[in-house]
Amino acid sequence: MIRIVTDSTCDLLQSEQAQLGVDVLPLTLNFAGHIYKDGIDLTHAQFYEKLAKSSKLPTTSQINPGEFAQYFEKCVAAGDEVVGIFLSGELSGTYQSAMIAANEVSPDRIFPVDSRCTTFAMGLLVREAVRMRDSGQYRGAEIAKAIALLAKRVRLFAVIDTLKYLKMGGRLDAKTAFVGELLGVKPVIAVTDGKVEVIGKTRGETGYGKALLKQFQLSKPDYHYGVAFGHANAPEKLKNCMTFFAPHLQPTQIYSGNVGSAIGTHTGPGVVGMAYISSLPTQL
Repeated sequence: MIRIVTDSTCDLLQSEQAQLGVDVLPLTLNFAGHIYKDGIDLTHAQFYEKLAKSSKLPTTSQINPGEFAQYFEKCVAAGDEVVGIFLSGELSGTYQSAMIAANEVSPDRIFPVDSRCTTFAMGLLVREAVRMRDSGQYRGAEIAKAIALLAKRVRLFAVIDTLKYLKMGGRLDAKTAFVGELLGVKPVIAVTDGKVEVIGKTRGETGYGKALLKQFQLSKPDYHYGVAFGHANAPEKLKNCMTFFAPHLQPTQIYSGNVGSAIGTHTGPGVVGMAYISSLPTQL
């Protein structure tokens, strides 16, 4: 049997986790000394409620090698292979922890993959790994190799609704944040080579759809893998964004989901974004 495992930053709903038959290991969140298991002790709605009331950003702790080793040992003892798809190594040490544990436990049966992305973009890679597993045509190493290649083609774009949390996290000075909020500036971000970058800006409540479409048109998706939309506690904005995009999409599987703590801690609520596997072979 081949097990597919990921971490909680993939932001898959528990119902879909069960449907796909994937294991999800949680990162931990520290809110003013209170520790929570990401996606288990806090729902997405509860996370954003606490974030809005907090005067200090929570911190996120990676899954350590010992936790991975414990999980991997159980899988190997059951005779399973493991394909792990984890949060970008540029954003967390979780993937590195998985590599350390895999090499200690059974490197010929455990195959960690750096997703080079996070949140609902990661979900696309997990779903493809599940499809390959369920086809019964591939070994664990083959699935991991294919997913690692796809990870290089992942596109994730999003528009941030407020500058408050970038200022709280020290990524934006107070003066710039104040002026930006006054002018209604909303940064456009992308995950590029595993790192989050600001690639542009837009204004107003209706600008985010056009900003995302501009990036989308630079690199069209491979529709075989579907297109994912995500939001940070902003379901109405997500609905509007998906309606805006509908005429620009070819028939394909459309996914929608929430943005959890991995990105949400730094962006705050109100984010709307999209992700897909580019039809181009390499990152722009």
